[in-house]
Amino acid sequence: MIWGLRSVFVLFAGLIGLQLADLLFTGSPIHGFFGGVFTALFFVAVEIGFTRRYISIISIVMFGLMCGFIVSAIFINGLFLVPWMKAQSEEIRNWIQFGITFLICYLSTVIIIQTKDDLKFVVPFIEFQREGRGGIPFVLDLSSIVDGRIADIAATPLLNSPLVVPRFLLDEIQDMADGPDPEKRVRGRRALDVLGRLRKAKNVDVRIDDSQVPGVTEPEAKLVRLAKVINGRLLTVDAAVNRAAQIEDVPVVNMNEVAAAFRPVHLPGESLTIRVVRPGQEPEQGVGFLEDGTMVVIDGAAKRVGQSVACTITNLLQTAAGRIIFAALRRTPDEAGSAKGAAGG
Repeated sequence: MIWGLRSVFVLFAGLIGLQLADLLFTGSPIHGFFGGVFTALFFVAVEIGFTRRYISIISIVMFGLMCGFIVSAIFINGLFLVPWMKAQSEEIRNWIQFGITFLICYLSTVIIIQTKDDLKFVVPFIEFQREGRGGIPFVLDLSSIVDGRIADIAATPLLNSPLVVPRFLLDEIQDMADGPDPEKRVRGRRALDVLGRLRKAKNVDVRIDDSQVPGVTEPEAKLVRLAKVINGRLLTVDAAVNRAAQIEDVPVVNMNEVAAAFRPVHLPGESLTIRVVRPGQEPEQGVGFLEDGTMVVIDGAAKRVGQSVACTITNLLQTAAGRIIFAALRRTPDEAGSAKGAAGG
């Protein structure tokens, strides 16, 4: 449909050029027709090259100018009712009208640009802020989809930004799932399963982006360029995609770095010094707490309540209520010798 509108625009521009050449110039009207066509083609090329990339800025400027013209027309009509203005010459009134229109258009555009994040405008065909889920969108690449952890995150209320899946990536995944290569077929079907889980998740907004990236053939470069065009962030676990995004100055989130950030602070085998505050539920167990409130169950510390003991982490248990650390009491050399002697006796 968009190409139909562009064709009609070029045709009408040619007809307008034909009429202008016939009325204003003595040369051949056909020159005016081709002049109008070439002028229209120039504007179509500008629209294709820049409108998609700067759609938000263009919409804001157009809306600001429209508001400025309306407000200035109302203000000027009221101002020209003043007798002093009526007494002025036509040239002075024209300059006053031009100055007021220019000033109000400038102010309205600047105000809208400054407040676009705080205001929601409901204007046909113009969208300054999306209704529903907000936030900067994440553009998914193949590695992040096949990885599957994004589906687990989407099942929680943690993720409130839209997830964008490019149409060309979806086509690539479908070709992989139906292709002859067994390894690629497994990856493709795995990616389709993860996308199915994402579409069913109630806490996330998944969008299919049909935008094309002309002049770019590499899939990684297409993803980076698309993320840059829509002002989004690239989500990946691929180091090559990560580097390409950083070179293009595109925000990128590496799932491996996110996973490392959520890694438990304490691991099995590490040593802790904990104050035992009460006996545990099982015999010989004592219970203490870390500074962040994490419960530490210490085997062999039931009689050490009120004391700070050294222990070694043996296991970690992650539950919906929090994390529980299990540890074993580290006995001093004297206590270890006493225990051996008691066992020998």
